[in-house]
Amino acid sequence: SLKAYEEAKVRLAEAHARAYDALREVSGKPVGLVESVSPVTVLGGESSLAELVLREQLAVLDAARFGTVGGEVREDLGGRLDWVGVNYYTRVVVSPGGPLGFRVESGYGYSCAPRGVSRDGRPCSDVGWEVYPEGLFEAVSLVSKRYGLPVYITENGVADSRDALRPSFIVSHLYQVARLLEQGVDVRGYSTGTSPTTSSGRRASHPGSGSSRWTTRRRSAG
Repeated sequence: SLKAYEEAKVRLAEAHARAYDALREVSGKPVGLVESVSPVTVLGGESSLAELVLREQLAVLDAARFGTVGGEVREDLGGRLDWVGVNYYTRVVVSPGGPLGFRVESGYGYSCAPRGVSRDGRPCSDVGWEVYPEGLFEAVSLVSKRYGLPVYITENGVADSRDALRPSFIVSHLYQVARLLEQGVDVRGYSTGTSPTTSSGRRASHPGSGSSRWTTRRRSAG
């Protein structure tokens, strides 16, 4: 339910804040938070719809940085973020509608046919995720501007058992990292991820998106 969803966001924010306080007390080292961030393309609606979608994606990060959660500002949550980790795989394309005010359009982003082509003519991975390299630039730029903190690209990979997409995928996304650095964005690191981890948690049952095989550690092409 929507009520349970909203409650879960609050509890996640509270859990991070308490963990942050404990870790800082014990180690004194910077503590960050990793989130899967997908830039938003809006079809047939106002551009303000993109911010609505992003607020849902970044709810826990917003709480950790600004203390904003559940329609209020809480001092016990804010100011507890020293860096941001960005997991990036593809974009999200939405249109107006649905209980949250938007609906995800099929044929783009995460909603494509496996090993097919998106409605935008872009290749898709084994699990139907659209290859959209420029979205990495958009996602990291957005996070850097929104929070003003160092950014680590913690996961960025493609499920590609044939290694047909991976070489160009890595090169095209590293090009976006170079663009970010040229723009002065404080990017501290980049990882393509490995098979068990490049699945964004809730998608952990999907084939691996990384450039190494967990069971054998043999390197894949690219």
